[in-house]
Amino acid sequence: MKTPHTALLAVLLATPLSATPLSGQPMRTGLATTTDVSIEPAGDSMEHRLQHGPGRIEGEAVRLEVLLPLAYEVPKERLVIEDELPKGDFDIVVQAAEGDERYALRQALEAEFGWEAVRTSQPREVYVLRALPNRRRPVTTGRPSQGSRSNLSVYRGELTVGALSSRDLASHLSTLIGRPVVDETGLDERYTVDLDWEPGDSQALIAEVRERLGLELVPAQRTVEGVVIRSGPPS
Repeated sequence: MKTPHTALLAVLLATPLSATPLSGQPMRTGLATTTDVSIEPAGDSMEHRLQHGPGRIEGEAVRLEVLLPLAYEVPKERLVIEDELPKGDFDIVVQAAEGDERYALRQALEAEFGWEAVRTSQPREVYVLRALPNRRRPVTTGRPSQGSRSNLSVYRGELTVGALSSRDLASHLSTLIGRPVVDETGLDERYTVDLDWEPGDSQALIAEVRERLGLELVPAQRTVEGVVIRSGPPS
């Protein structure tokens, strides 16, 4: 039975949308033959963890609500889920060529649960991430190594990541603040990011970003891309 997320759907339906199936995205012609994906109901483990590194995603006792933003490469605030998600936790392993791991997860989830996804765009209230003039940037790093992992904890107010691009930082901040964050820094480098703030206090996080990273978050309105996930046609 369908259980729409009423508030989010009301916003979508009130605004004209442009929609494109995700399968129509450019520069994506398939996965390498070495791709290996496993999605199974979780065992008895009480540990909930999700790790994402180059070419690999591994999770234990993870809910689908956590996997979806990673798979579709948008913060959870940009996801609209039209149907009720399957209950329970899942163990997941994705092994793919570097750069293909999220696409492999997306394909596996759609095949496993019979979803289809449509990418949309609409005007939204956002934060714009900008570089403050004459401010020292964080330590620059190279691309992440095969074994590198990030640490993000909403409940403890922590974000520690190596080799993070400004675009990926904006995505993390969007999840933490609860509003889309658009990267307009113009920065191409990757940085070591280490943030610590009072959990649940978005203004404290904004101040931490300004002080530690030399970046500011400015309220604005932009056309924002999102994803609608719904049941696919019967096979």
